[in-house]
Amino acid sequence: MPYQLHLENEGVHSIFTEAFTDEDLRTLRKSMFLLMDIHITKYHLHTFNDIKSYPVSSNGIRNIAEQDAKFFEINPNIKIAVVANQKVIKGLTNMYRVYFELSSNNVSWATEFFESEEKAREWLNT
Repeated sequence: MPYQLHLENEGVHSIFTEAFTDEDLRTLRKSMFLLMDIHITKYHLHTFNDIKSYPVSSNGIRNIAEQDAKFFEINPNIKIAVVANQKVIKGLTNMYRVYFELSSNNVSWATEFFESEEKAREWLNT
């Protein structure tokens, strides 16, 4: 499996390794929403520093973003922290955000990019 998923006190931390595909994104999303209570979750922390390739499609990202936009209606206060040392991850995350906003009347969860998990956690706790 190209990711690890950890349920934390107030959120979920996913750590991606190797490569991830559209199917991996769907499986991860399904696993996240089974583990957490969307009504009280405060954050999603995604760490991408060990990714080696990106065989994920824009259509796969769009599908996830459209589904997540429905969860925004339940809990608009979730923060998303992305830890990545590669620019391509920022581009893929920005693509997700655009699709999300198109599906939710130009609103989105607060999302920030970080180079370290420590800085991401500081932001998540503010």
